[in-house]
Amino acid sequence: MSGTLGKLSVWTAAMAVGVAWQIYDLATATEAPNRVVAIMSYIFLTGMLIGLVIGVIGLVSSAVKYMSAGSDPSALSPASLIGPGYVPRGLGGFYLLPRGRISRSQYWLRWAIPVTVITLLLRVATVAGTRSGEVALARTLVDVTLVFHFAILWPGFSVLSKRVHDRNKPGWLAAVFYAPIVLFAIAARFFLNPEDPSPASAVFALAMLVAIFAVFLYFIIEFGFFRGTVGPNRYGPDPVRRP
Repeated sequence: MSGTLGKLSVWTAAMAVGVAWQIYDLATATEAPNRVVAIMSYIFLTGMLIGLVIGVIGLVSSAVKYMSAGSDPSALSPASLIGPGYVPRGLGGFYLLPRGRISRSQYWLRWAIPVTVITLLLRVATVAGTRSGEVALARTLVDVTLVFHFAILWPGFSVLSKRVHDRNKPGWLAAVFYAPIVLFAIAARFFLNPEDPSPASAVFALAMLVAIFAVFLYFIIEFGFFRGTVGPNRYGPDPVRRP
């Protein structure tokens, strides 16, 4: 376990350094790169951000397993944590395929917490750059945040679909979580003018924010905190071993 943690730590640190360097390089460029170079830079940055997410997920999952194992090495075995008949998915199956079921702990430790932490770090860095007068850095971080969230859109849908399945509900409900966010982002980018807001735009923005909050609250309670179906359901075996 210590060897795994060490490798994950090195991987995560390398991805973090790479992300920081790429952001610094984009923010301090003295002249605008051509379109091909800019696209390649953001693709490279997106890949490193995804690698950073994977590293953080691995570190958190390994650390939790190690601490929960205590003096019983057998507790580190995946078979001791899952229900009979449940086959844990690899990285590709877990993040890219919206089939099967996952438990609450899998959802929080392998997705929600790492993504939230990285999003908050990007947001804090953006605010800090704006307040310190580093406008170019702040704008670059805004672009990085948008690229990051676009890159994790499908993995987020896939992971949430499996959590929805665990509650014995159809996976397409996961689209309801993302639809208001995507619609508001499109409206904010192309239709809402913050410099000259009209009453209609203000009402629309407020209504969208209320809708987003209501949907978020429902999903976080229903699929983040409630236990899934005990035993098999129509989407697969129980991912949690019953005592």
